[in-house]
Amino acid sequence: MVNYLRTKSVSNVSHNSENLQVDMYFLSRDEIYQTIKPYRMCFPPQGDFPQSNITREKHSVDIKTMRDKESRLNFDDCGFGIMHFDSKMRYEDFEDRARINSVYAEEVGQALKSRLKATHVRVLDFAVRRRHPTFPISTGEEYKHTQPAAMVHIDFTLNEAEAMIRKLYGARAEELLAQHWQLVNVWRPLKGPVRDWPLALCDARSVDYERDTMSSDVVFRDRLAENVQIHHNPQQRWYYLPDQLPTEALIFKTVDSKPDCNFGRGDFLEQNMTFNRRRFDRSILLACPHSSFFNPEATANDPPRESIDYRTFVFYADIACMPPEVGGPF
Repeated sequence: MVNYLRTKSVSNVSHNSENLQVDMYFLSRDEIYQTIKPYRMCFPPQGDFPQSNITREKHSVDIKTMRDKESRLNFDDCGFGIMHFDSKMRYEDFEDRARINSVYAEEVGQALKSRLKATHVRVLDFAVRRRHPTFPISTGEEYKHTQPAAMVHIDFTLNEAEAMIRKLYGARAEELLAQHWQLVNVWRPLKGPVRDWPLALCDARSVDYERDTMSSDVVFRDRLAENVQIHHNPQQRWYYLPDQLPTEALIFKTVDSKPDCNFGRGDFLEQNMTFNRRRFDRSILLACPHSSFFNPEATANDPPRESIDYRTFVFYADIACMPPEVGGPF
């Protein structure tokens, strides 16, 4: 797999106990993004057209343990939380996509519905990630399995999430969009304890959404999607779950529809080709930036990380039954 991201700076790694100081990758504060939107193509383009214009920067980040901090780091306040999770799935079952889409998807939906007291959960898509021993060094070939995400991001913008709901429910989507809904990720290891490339989550209350976020295009062969890239800011507060077990799922917000939780729509102003950074109240809880990171406490005896993450719509709509689906979300 070819690495199309370019590193601009480097920093050292140090650590102690369960609080770590590690290197993480963020979108650079390159002047190009004042006039050109970040993008990444998920396939090799023709000719000399760049597959991505994303330039990343490496920054040293303090990451604290979230263990024993659940009272201060709950889902409603910081945008992420820990969910106890028991599954019927065996380790080898996660090679079977059909079983994941039937058994595991149902488990995820029921667990989230109970945990968040939602009226309905619609699971979307999943990624099983099995780190190759060479990752993050590119081999020049495609990996067999999806690899850890090694750059800080948020999976979707509000506009993208709303468009997905309209594709799912057609004319009746407005019934759902008018009430409270969220887009929530569920991240869980297949083996544990996880020490190799764990997941880091940023307290949403510590993010300056006006200055430190930019919507970014993700280009597929048949469609265009939009996610959020994150600039580094030393005020950001990062956490991880040391030695996470398969019975511990991390849940975190990508979008929250509450009027006081709306992430910027990331409109691109065609008339002057300047990215529109909407003004935000910086105290507002929005969404949860996240990324995997190299753990300096991992040893050669710790197996490469294997995990599954599911993306879901969580609805709180006060309606007797959900509208029928008229299409897929993508």
